[in-house]
Amino acid sequence: MTTTDAGAPTGVPAAGAHAPGGTDSQADSQQDPQAPRTGWAVTVEFDTGRTDVDDDAGGRVLDALAGRSPGAVSTQRRPGPDGSPDTGTTVVGVTFDVTDAGTADAAGAAAVSIARDALAAAGLPVAGDVLELSVLTWAEQERRLDEPNFPDLLGFAEIVDLFGISKQRLTTLRKRPGFPEPIAVLRAGPIWTAPSLARFLETWNRQPGRPRSSETAAVAS
Repeated sequence: MTTTDAGAPTGVPAAGAHAPGGTDSQADSQQDPQAPRTGWAVTVEFDTGRTDVDDDAGGRVLDALAGRSPGAVSTQRRPGPDGSPDTGTTVVGVTFDVTDAGTADAAGAAAVSIARDALAAAGLPVAGDVLELSVLTWAEQERRLDEPNFPDLLGFAEIVDLFGISKQRLTTLRKRPGFPEPIAVLRAGPIWTAPSLARFLETWNRQPGRPRSSETAAVAS
């Protein structure tokens, strides 16, 4: 849980930015200039305990969160006792901003209360414990959003360089048990994710030079 200070994104008001009967500029001028403008991006996840959540429930929750922008709602059906999603309960995740809290703990507590109220207003009251709670400063959220989330991909040429082997040796190595399957096969050839290859490298009992004839036979069999 991140508790470092963060500046508010452009256009997002801080807590208390609207004074009764005053304009935005007047309210800003009345604020303590030393007070940090801290906002929190919060996600709260509940198990509704229900199997009959309709497709419009997410929209009703967003309506109940009006004014807490940006808001997002996700729903996912858990597998039931028989393993079928048709008999499972629905998990609802609610994401929104909290600006009226000075600490991450306070933001989390406020978010749980706000999310429960929004779900109740949408006809989905939840009495159980929170499944997941995420609290990020705006700055940390922006940092994570700016990070590339697409995995590093490698083809034959990159793996040959990474492993320091020939293409022929790689073709043989692919037949070993434990060598990862490619995530896709393009016209240019198969591609793998870097993490899957890193795991294989950690367990690969590499032998220098060409593989022994017995090893080759075992791979081919």
